[in-house]
Amino acid sequence: MGITVKLDAVNFIKWATELSAYTVRLAAKSGLNKASRAARTAAIEMISLDEGVSSARAKRSISALSTASPSRLVTTWTAAKAKVGIMNTSGATVRKGVGLRASTHRVTGGGSSHLNVEKAFLLRANGGVVVVVRKGKGRNALHGIYAENPNTAMAQAGGAARKVWEKVASVRLQNELTASVQAVLSGGMPSSDSGSNN
Repeated sequence: MGITVKLDAVNFIKWATELSAYTVRLAAKSGLNKASRAARTAAIEMISLDEGVSSARAKRSISALSTASPSRLVTTWTAAKAKVGIMNTSGATVRKGVGLRASTHRVTGGGSSHLNVEKAFLLRANGGVVVVVRKGKGRNALHGIYAENPNTAMAQAGGAARKVWEKVASVRLQNELTASVQAVLSGGMPSSDSGSNN
């Protein structure tokens, strides 16, 4: 899932008579990059709340922001289909005789998702730990238990992360574009849009 925002230059026709096309596109690029950074940050925070994991853990599954340029007014970032171990969620426990007890407090609504797997256990291998459950016999009998991945959180049209991202992107884009264009109209240059893309 990537954020793609395209700017329609029709709205800038009245300014184009006073400014060069490049200066207008420079102002648009600045506003777009700032709005995209803010929307991506808000989405990461909501994903971490929705999944019950730290924002640092959620951020590991989100790509860096590909910023816009004056000739390409598009920004993108991607929420990967990364597996988030169920033990990374807050309150998850695995005990002998009890198994896995975990819950995800969904911001989206519909209450919490409780997960009780009595026969789950911890498997330590290759320096890591994963919660597994045995289903059947044979070579592929162990199945890992994972939390929702960030891609799923962003793919749900009514999901909390998606709603926050859309709201912040639209509000901030309008505000940042207005500020950048006003700066150019008053004889200056748009403020710097440099910032962390991670």
